Amino acid sequence: MKLQDATKAASGPPKARGSKSSRLKETAFQLYAAQGDNHSLKVVAEKIGVHHSTIRTWSKDERWGERLVERDLQLSRQVIVDNETILKLAKQKMVETAVELINKAHESLSDIRFETPQDVRASVENYYRVIGSADVVEINEELNQLASEVKDLEGNTPLPPVDEKTGKEVLG
Repeated sequence: MKLQDATKAASGPPKARGSKSSRLKETAFQLYAAQGDNHSLKVVAEKIGVHHSTIRTWSKDERWGERLVERDLQLSRQVIVDNETILKLAKQKMVETAVELINKAHESLSDIRFETPQDVRASVENYYRVIGSADVVEINEELNQLASEVKDLEGNTPLPPVDEKTGKEVLG
């Protein structure tokens, strides 16, 4: 049976869902939608094997333009949902990795004991040199925070002040 024979009554009353005519209309719509930005009813008519006016009627009756807009909106919504899911999983993986690294660092650092505040200063200065920043103000802020948090340093003499211009300890 030719495709044209299935469409003779296309302008008549709607066929029952799943009929050959409705399947043909849906196939025509899918071909139309697959054309991208260069939609052509004439090309669809040629591929389906029906008259151009029949495709034009289907397009109007079935609101192909509106269906394409809705389909595109739905696809955009799905992309957003997919991207949010990917982002959520990536953040979760980053948190898991960070926790793992912090735990490893904690295990590694748990054996380190500083004898003097100067040892702490040298350790922090070396850290900043490794990461490429040896800002004296940052080092002092870090040291002051460490000094207030590290119980091993309680009772030791406070860290000597540092000249911000030279980065050297200020003596007495």
